[in-house]
Amino acid sequence: MKKMIAVLLAALCVLAVCACNQGSKPAGDTTDGVAATTEAQTAAPVTMPDNIAKVIIIAGQSNAVGYSYRHFLDVNYLDQYSRERLAAADAGYPDVLMKYSNNPYDPAQDTCGNEDFEAVHFGMGARNNDYKEEWGLPFGPEMGIAERLTEKYPGDKFYIVKCATSGANLSNRWNPMNKNLYTQMVNFTSEALAGLKAQGLKPEIICFCWMQGESDAQENYVPSYTSTFNRLLKQFCEDLAEYMPPNGMSVADAGIRAVWPNYEEMNAAKEKFANKSSKRYFFDTTWFIAGRDHYDRAHYDAYSMIQLGNAFGDCIVSAIEDYGNPEVTKK
Repeated sequence: MKKMIAVLLAALCVLAVCACNQGSKPAGDTTDGVAATTEAQTAAPVTMPDNIAKVIIIAGQSNAVGYSYRHFLDVNYLDQYSRERLAAADAGYPDVLMKYSNNPYDPAQDTCGNEDFEAVHFGMGARNNDYKEEWGLPFGPEMGIAERLTEKYPGDKFYIVKCATSGANLSNRWNPMNKNLYTQMVNFTSEALAGLKAQGLKPEIICFCWMQGESDAQENYVPSYTSTFNRLLKQFCEDLAEYMPPNGMSVADAGIRAVWPNYEEMNAAKEKFANKSSKRYFFDTTWFIAGRDHYDRAHYDAYSMIQLGNAFGDCIVSAIEDYGNPEVTKK
């Protein structure tokens, strides 16, 4: 009997050690692909230089803009989003600053933004055409990102640049060949980072967060989607080469929800593209809590928007831990 107990205890110890040594993946990432398990990502974290101003890009369409509303967190989600978390969000996140541009060129969709970086807070999203005052302030994924980064790196400064437009597809409006939203994003980002540089900081874009694909799935541009996205990323890295990390910019790509036509094909294409590089991350969003706020099925409920931001935040954490490692690619 004693020998049997000893054998069982030894087996449990081995399992525990193995579990601690497994490579971590961002929360919500359900992939089993190469990008989540490469040797580069499981290496010991490398501390970033103290003088680096850690910059995050948020880009895409309406769920990057943020058509979710503060009121619904109170009335529908306090079982998930506690009063303590809500109080912290209401106070804002002073160490995570954002400069943003929502819906440029589209005043009918509530064009809005700010002049300079300010602490992330409710109100940095946009109001849709059916907006009611009792819904409260609109917000996007920046709230969940700021929450996660503040938890993980208390006291560290982060700078978010958000450029997003509702209903904007990648095949045309975000395509760098067409000089529309892509050009606006580059110009807006360049101006924002030049401002940080003028303060004596050394800005580096550590992660590009992409919440887009709904329009392209609906319009059935799925077959050409990842080649166009790859073109966007390459051009962005060239145009903003001054602000790229030594080992390259990481990319976090969110899947689209099941309410869209061709969503399975789109998500599969996104995941396959992410799995070709250790600097890319894909996560699924189809499991996010939904259906409590109002009839708008195109946009995330208030809490699922927090989930979206938290998942991006987990990818950013992984990008920081992978900062000192070279990119590992797979064909």
